[in-house]
Amino acid sequence: MHSSRTWLTALSLLLLLAAAVRATVWWAHDPLLAYANNYDQIRTMAVLGVRPDAPGLADLDGGTPEQPWARFKTGLGWRMPFYPSSDTAIRAVVHVGSGLWRPGGSTMDIRQESAWLLAAWLLGVAWIGWRLLGLNAWHGLGFAAWVLLVTDPINLLFLNTWYAEFSAFACVTGLVGLGWLWLAGYRKRWVVGGWMLAFLLVLATNRQQYVYLPLALLPLAWLAGRKSPCRRGPAAAAAAVAAVPLLLFSGDFAHVKDNARANRVDTVLGAMLPAASDPASMVRNLRLQPACLQFAGDTWYTQSRAVLEAACPRIMNLPLRRMLFALAADPAALARMVWRATGEGQGFVLSHLGQMQGGRSTQVAELDGVTARSVDELLRALPRPLWRVLVLGGLVLPALLAVWAARQRKAGWPTALWALEIAVLYVFFSSLLGDGYVEIHRHAVLCYSLGCLSLMALFGAAMHHVVPAPSANQPSGFVP
Repeated sequence: MHSSRTWLTALSLLLLLAAAVRATVWWAHDPLLAYANNYDQIRTMAVLGVRPDAPGLADLDGGTPEQPWARFKTGLGWRMPFYPSSDTAIRAVVHVGSGLWRPGGSTMDIRQESAWLLAAWLLGVAWIGWRLLGLNAWHGLGFAAWVLLVTDPINLLFLNTWYAEFSAFACVTGLVGLGWLWLAGYRKRWVVGGWMLAFLLVLATNRQQYVYLPLALLPLAWLAGRKSPCRRGPAAAAAAVAAVPLLLFSGDFAHVKDNARANRVDTVLGAMLPAASDPASMVRNLRLQPACLQFAGDTWYTQSRAVLEAACPRIMNLPLRRMLFALAADPAALARMVWRATGEGQGFVLSHLGQMQGGRSTQVAELDGVTARSVDELLRALPRPLWRVLVLGGLVLPALLAVWAARQRKAGWPTALWALEIAVLYVFFSSLLGDGYVEIHRHAVLCYSLGCLSLMALFGAAMHHVVPAPSANQPSGFVP
């Protein structure tokens, strides 16, 4: 038993080290490997007062879709309305803090600031891995293997950018790791629970997409809290975490309203109407002007805003509940949207943005070397039917595993797997109903990390009766 535990611990440490090395090598790579700038990055840069140090870039807030930039001009002032986001707040603190040690001059390397984010992520992963290995070697191995899987260009392409996706990914890593600690029997429950609520709050305020996630998880938290000796405290804390994002994004922020308008146009005109069984009936259910029908298939980027506001003005302030009602009245439309979404290209890497400085729309898949290799290449090579099976199966797999774990009477695991199911469905459908098919690979990128977790849980369930778990505290393995 001791020898087996030693080997499992050594393998876990090796996997964690491999993940840390890969992330660090990616961060330091020259030329820079990252996504090129588009609107979401520009929005953050304008608040922080930076812009790419790109020769010939006339527009102060213009995009550079062909390639990313490592160096940025600083001190250019606040140029856009503030977008309420935990990612913006974190980057503002890092930007101001790193400026205290930055060499004199008006330019900076983005890696000077992303280094802080990477270091925080690595330290968190190391602490969780260390604690897990002390509790249960199989739990530690499972977490280490998952971390290595998600330390992939699918997530790393966001590291040296101003996108909010890497901080969202870091929050998910923290939530998964802390959940694993909870299941492994970590005694300081209040520490784990407190940090989980903190990470969930940061994720929910990362951007508008995740604002309802704590609310979706609240019933599950309440049910889990019923078994706690102190029922009111955890329930009240969870309710507060659910309320804060709703209050934050309900404010009168110009960027929030602009984003909502673009999102409604992309979703309703670009996705819902083309999928409707009866487009005219859907327009009536949405209470839009009949003239909106002529724009079916258009998006915010293919039709003039002035034209849309003149002919279809109600779409600009369309409430989400009305969209949900229209889809409930036409469930076949939602099924068609899901089917098309799974066919909007395979994988998660965005092919319309350049990914290497100095290149012209260069993709990491075109590069040689281990650093650029990605699971995304395997996903893109799958036959389309198999890809669809993988995506659609991934949307229900955690629920099936939760039912299995409940029947096996695995304490804690059904709740964890139902939380995973809610998270997977939320990320997928908030992407589809939040912005239609526009950059759905980016909006749903967390589905990759959550999907890897689901597959690992499936593997663990299959191995449950094969390999016993060496643990001084409990006999259960790293899986349900």
